[in-house]
Amino acid sequence: MHMELKEIQMMKLNTYAREYIDNYDINIDYQKITGQMKDFSGAELVMFNIFDENAKDFTLVGIEGSGNNIRRAMDIIGYWLVGKKFEYEEGRNERFEKSIVTKVESLIELVGSALPGKVISILESVFQIDHILTVRITKDEKTIGNFTLIFKKNQNRNDDEMLKLFASQVGLFIDKKESEQKTLATTKQFQSLMKNSVSIITIVDNMGNYIHASDTAAKLIGLPAEELIGKNFLEVLPEKNEEFMYAIATINKTKKPLIKKEIYTVNNQERIYESIVFPIEFHENEVVLLGSIANDITDKIKYENQIKNERDYIYRIFNAMNQYVIVTGLDYRIQFMNEKAIKDFGDMKGKVCYKQLDRTSPCGACRLHEFKHMTENETITYTVTAFNRVLEINASRIENLDDSVSIVEVIDDITDKEEKQRQIEYMNLHDHLTGLYNRRFFEEELKRLDVDRNLPLSIITIDVNGLKLINDTLGHAKGDEVLIKSAKVIKNSLRADEITARVGGDEFSSILPKCDAKQVIAITERIVESIEKETEEGIPLSLAIGSHTKTHSSENILDILKKAENKMYANKIFSDQSNKREIILAILYTLHEKHPREEEHSKRVSQLAYDLGKAMKMKGDKLNMLSTAGLLHDIGKIAIDYSIIDKSEKLTSEEYGEVKKHPEIGYRILKNSVEYEDMARLILYHHERVDGNGYPKGIKGVEIPMESKIISIVDAYDAMISTRPYKTKILTKEEAIQELRKCSNAQFDSAIVEVFINEVIQ
Repeated sequence: MHMELKEIQMMKLNTYAREYIDNYDINIDYQKITGQMKDFSGAELVMFNIFDENAKDFTLVGIEGSGNNIRRAMDIIGYWLVGKKFEYEEGRNERFEKSIVTKVESLIELVGSALPGKVISILESVFQIDHILTVRITKDEKTIGNFTLIFKKNQNRNDDEMLKLFASQVGLFIDKKESEQKTLATTKQFQSLMKNSVSIITIVDNMGNYIHASDTAAKLIGLPAEELIGKNFLEVLPEKNEEFMYAIATINKTKKPLIKKEIYTVNNQERIYESIVFPIEFHENEVVLLGSIANDITDKIKYENQIKNERDYIYRIFNAMNQYVIVTGLDYRIQFMNEKAIKDFGDMKGKVCYKQLDRTSPCGACRLHEFKHMTENETITYTVTAFNRVLEINASRIENLDDSVSIVEVIDDITDKEEKQRQIEYMNLHDHLTGLYNRRFFEEELKRLDVDRNLPLSIITIDVNGLKLINDTLGHAKGDEVLIKSAKVIKNSLRADEITARVGGDEFSSILPKCDAKQVIAITERIVESIEKETEEGIPLSLAIGSHTKTHSSENILDILKKAENKMYANKIFSDQSNKREIILAILYTLHEKHPREEEHSKRVSQLAYDLGKAMKMKGDKLNMLSTAGLLHDIGKIAIDYSIIDKSEKLTSEEYGEVKKHPEIGYRILKNSVEYEDMARLILYHHERVDGNGYPKGIKGVEIPMESKIISIVDAYDAMISTRPYKTKILTKEEAIQELRKCSNAQFDSAIVEVFINEVIQ
């Protein structure tokens, strides 16, 4: 490069620098800078590009060269290039980022695929391109723009260092203008803030002189903003000077902003302002410039107090409720609990609810997560088990003023309700006495299990033998014990998946899926073996059992049930009489075991009755029946309280009334058996009197069977000459005979008494 050209360029650079320094226009004249580069470099054509923030995409902002050539080029390209944005092209653009000045030999190396090849050839011809230089403009090593210089042959006499100087100078100018633009924008924003802000904004020095003030601050003080600037705090707000000095002292000490509340009178009304006073500038560790921003919070405080009062009112309602009320966030953290919840669950406010149950995640039944996608006031009802309670939760979503979401849970403790419901459901399906299923459940299960996969399907029907006799003899409480024992035996003899139900007063039925006839026989035998080991008050228990098996799907299950019942009834008929006889003998045995005197008394009455009957010419079965009736005449006492029978004092009227029931009880016991039903009538009347003043029926004379009259006489005679708990004196035979004759024709038949005296005991 010739020294003369370099000197000329240096002079131009100085001129451009002065222009840039003295330029006060807010905008940059990119076209003028493009012209300066053309003049500086002597290039045929100069293009000026400004890059985006990413330092990759760029926009063409200026183009300078021969007007005719530029117009021809734009016509060829088809659009005006200035203002056109170009996107970064990997590979090609990277080449130009390696140095400030880059030389290429052809236009295609510069533009790549941005233009068609035919267009590139025409443009190279129009501008007679020999080579091209790109000159990068950088800031902090980041590309902010570049120049593209197109030269003809022998046209470029530039030194790259001079081009770099030009680019650097332009970069500084662009940076200066951008800073000025930002400063101007900041100034405008600050001015707009001070003019339009609803907040009271002031900037003062440490002497209390106003440097800046917003229009709202000036209005509050009562001066136009332009008049307030420069005035001292003491001039305009002398009553606040002490607070001002305190603020300066506090900030000097803490070096932190100070937040305070102040009261100002506006339109004859006191208004509360919340202000933050903050340091802006320090000098030698002393604050010299302070800023203050204050806002009228009167309405806010009023609203917050209203909200607080409403909240307190709601909380009082919550605390008065019989239900638990708990408020949580979507993070499961408890925000509120009413007094009832705190009392029963403990104070868990601020804690994660499920962690209080020693869980690492929410309860499986919990549905709080669903509220993330629901609308306000939408309610979900669900049930959880927690704190050893069953809790029914009605949860609603509410949106708070800070846009957070809370879930209000109104909770009922339904533990007792659930338990009662379970009991009701249980009672609907179970027999209350035995705990087995009831007939309703049995019938439903019979339908449900009647499917091919359960074949062979067996049914067992069972009847408790002699239950009526036990009820009549020992009372229904003992009969219930027999049913409970029988139910337990049946249930323990079956598998867990086999259904057993009490389907009637003394009847049970079982459904056995996948159980064939051979297996069901083994089960019934097991039941019989087990029940034979059971007794009630010494009375052996007995069951009549029948079973039948369905083996084909075409068979009707109700027919199978009917066949099982028929077998059971046949079994009952075969065994019932034998069982009743055993029960009667067991009752007699139990009575005698409880009261040994009654056994000796019954034996003596039996023998005396036999002897008296024989003396009265009775023979055969009639005489034997009389003897047996004598043995069984007091069997009804099995149902009389032991303490009454063995009482040594005189019986009360109520106790004597209980004793007088034993003939009827004996009658009910014996009439259940064919073997004893004839003598049942004899025992019923053995305390009747010939004068009609006996019991239980009050019949007289010939209405009383002869056998009953005989038992009455020998029973009374034995009682008179034997030891009894209630007797203080035992009569001699002569005294007893005298008593029998005395009661003849009233209590006893006189003719039979004479036969007894003369032919049996004399």
